[in-house]
Amino acid sequence: RSRMLYYGYKNEEVSVLETDITRKDIIEKICIEIKDQTVDLIVGGPPLPSFSSLGRAKDEKGMVNDPRNFLLKVMLKY
Repeated sequence: RSRMLYYGYKNEEVSVLETDITRKDIIEKICIEIKDQTVDLIVGGPPLPSFSSLGRAKDEKGMVNDPRNFLLKVMLKY
């Protein structure tokens, strides 16, 4: 939020929604949050443990089936 305020957005123009992007009702949650506002930017930080050498080392299968590996695709969808 503070970064957006720094760049000139007003407090009422900035919405922060901290939730799981894979929720079945994510579109509804986003619509409730933004109401009738125009969206300029969506920012997210999906975890990508399979890109971490430490994460891969802990999982004998290299985290191939870890669902968090696909969060980037979900983020791009929205």
